[in-house]
Order: sequence, then structure tokens, then C-alpha cells
Amino acid sequence: MKKKPWSVDDLFALKCPGGPELAPDGKKSVFTVQNLDREEDKTISRVFFFDGQDCRPLTSSGKDSSPRFSPDGQQVAFISNRKEKSQLFLLSLQGGEPRLLETEKEVKSFFWHPDGKRLIFTSEEICKEDDWQPYAGAPPGDGERLRKLAQKEEKKQDKKEEKQEEKENRVRVINSFRYRFDGRGYLGHTVQQIYQLTIPAGFDEEPEVEQLTRGDYDHEHPALDPSGRYLVVVANNRDLEGMDPCRDLWIWDLEKKEGYLIYKGPGPIFSPQWSYCGSFIYFGGHDMQEGLSTTSHLWRLGVQESLQEIAEEKPPRELGVEQAENLLKKRDRPVGSYVQSEPRGGGGSFIHSRQDGVYFTMTVDGVPGIFRVNNSGEIEEIFYCRDQVITSFHTNEQGLIFTSATGDRLDEVYMLGT
Repeated sequence: MKKKPWSVDDLFALKCPGGPELAPDGKKSVFTVQNLDREEDKTISRVFFFDGQDCRPLTSSGKDSSPRFSPDGQQVAFISNRKEKSQLFLLSLQGGEPRLLETEKEVKSFFWHPDGKRLIFTSEEICKEDDWQPYAGAPPGDGERLRKLAQKEEKKQDKKEEKQEEKENRVRVINSFRYRFDGRGYLGHTVQQIYQLTIPAGFDEEPEVEQLTRGDYDHEHPALDPSGRYLVVVANNRDLEGMDPCRDLWIWDLEKKEGYLIYKGPGPIFSPQWSYCGSFIYFGGHDMQEGLSTTSHLWRLGVQESLQEIAEEKPPRELGVEQAENLLKKRDRPVGSYVQSEPRGGGGSFIHSRQDGVYFTMTVDGVPGIFRVNNSGEIEEIFYCRDQVITSFHTNEQGLIFTSATGDRLDEVYMLGT
């Protein structure tokens, strides 16, 4: 093919896939494709479906992302902001229109409960007391003003509404070290909480929504154990000023509606995942041995005794780094994919567990690949190519799907069999 100079038309022709997920049978997949709309001057995002032979769009609103298969593989749930705020939608693969699962909350992320009847999602919430004083010397009523400001920013507004409110006091008050974050923008005074949505039997019935986590601090990276009873969450309730990079692991018992601190982290923690048997939790992070420059590794924490104590209504013993095993200590390479194409689709977790071990992305010599720690503790290469960057992946017992890019080619989607 003859090369030609880059043009503006080429930019609008780019299509960027991301966030792939494999169906339970390993033969089908869904993922998001983004592109720029020239006339609307905005990013278009649609959900695509691959049935094993052909690939086609499942949605057409241009505002859809994060598709996830139901446990039986018959439905796909996804997030869409086609309404005034991001909500969950449910689509049958047999056909028909997407079904809105409307809530008062703006959905940030979600996953299916193993029973296929519930969805676990995250949203931001103001958890301040009625007599909250946002900062020293705050004038009377400023706490209520900031509370209302946060609620308005959560709700999408059209340009006419924004113009009518231009004269309102929209001054932000920043009193935390962590006040802005990629993907979330200004943090304000809201914190991330986790909710459970029960899918109603009737098409016109409203879903039942229950808040699972409590406390005026973020609850991030939730993951359910194989039984669907225990939810692991990354949180930090010991630093309300945002200066402490350390995070802890909490387990929330969905039957008793209670949370328990099980692991006090010496440093950052991200992307926890349960083992196939439910006796271990894998997570990314580090122990601050070299400060914030410490390489993030893959860790394994045994929690079988902790779960037994919770089931017996005893407070679980608080675990520390001494009880966690660094699975990449000998390799000393960072877990995760830190090299991305631009523009990109991205999405998905760095870590996934299967019966034959834990799968993860690891960056070697500046190139992210897919690796596995098998049940014998050995690190195995699943897919690694020096000129091909892994940007996201998902796996189950039937296969593996990933997106990757090269120096002269944007992300594409690949599937591997077992």
C-alpha cells in the first residue's frame, strides 16, 4: 500500500476498540469501539458483538460503553449516558431494544453478581453530616452550598440550564491533597460507594437498589468471591486529607451487611481479584520500600481463616504485609500495562483469576505482555511480543481476549483459545 501524508480525514476515520470481554462459552465477545464524530464534535462510543464469525454493533446511540455478559451468556449489560446521567442498560442477545435499569445514582462502573439477578455498581455520594463544616471559618450555609453544587455536577445539565445558573456561586473549596484524578476530574466532597441493583422481573418495574458500603471515604475496585457473598474493596479510612498513599483491603459480607478490615496495606493497592477457589485474594501494589517509586508487583493474600471468622461472627484478625506473598519478587517487573496507544479504547482489569492460575499484564523492557502465575508458583509467558503492546484483556476458563497495538497500528482485538 502506498503511503500518504496524514490528514484530518484520517483522524475521523480512526476506530479504537477497548474493554473486551469473553462470553462464558468462550466463543463470543463484546467490546467498545470509539471514534470521533466530525459533525457533532464529540467522541462516539458503541458496543460491538462478535458471534464467532461476524462482528456487528449492538448499540447505536453513540453513548454506550463497558459491556458485560450475564453469567448465562444470554444478556449483555452496559453503561450509557443517553439519558441525563450514566445508567445501566440490559440487552437480550435474542433481540429487542435495550432495557433501562434506572436509578437515582450515576453509574461509574459495574459487574454481574454470579446469580445473574443482580448487578454491583459504583457511584459517587456525599456522605457528610447535616452540621458539616467544610473548612475552618466557613460562613453559615456554605456546607449546604457545596453539597448542592456536588449534586448538580453529578446531574448532567444542558447548556440552557448552565446559562441560567452562571450567576450562582460555584467556587470550589479544596482542602484535600487529592483533589483531582484522571477519569474522575475534580473529586469535590463526594466519595465512591458501592451499590447492589436487583433486576426486576417485569419490564416496566423499577429496580431495587441497596447501598452496600458506608463511610465518608472512597470504596474502590470491588470484586465478588465465587460464592457471591463476600465483596473485597480497596479503601482508606485512616486519612481524610488525601495525603496517605496507603490503601487497605476490606471484606463486606453481603448477607450480614457488614464490612471488615482484613489487610492493612503498607502502600498502594489496586485491582483485587479472588482466586478460583475463593481462598486467596490477588492484588497489585507495593510496600513502599523505595517510597512511591517502588515497583508495583502482584501479591497473594490467604483469606480462608478470615472468612471463617466472619462466618462465625468473630472479628477477623488484621493481616499485614508479612502474611502477603509477593509473586513477582524474583522477576521485579511492574504488574499492569503502562504503555498505551493514543487514541485508545483501554478498559478492563490488569488481573484475572482462573482454575489454572492467575493471569495478569506485566511490563517487560517497556513492553506489556500477558503472563500467568500457575498453581505451582511459576511465572509463565502467555502472550508477549517486543513490537506489540497489550492494552487490555479478559479471560475465563474457555479462552482469552485482548487488545493490542504496535508503533504504526492502533488497537485491534484478538482472541485465543484455551
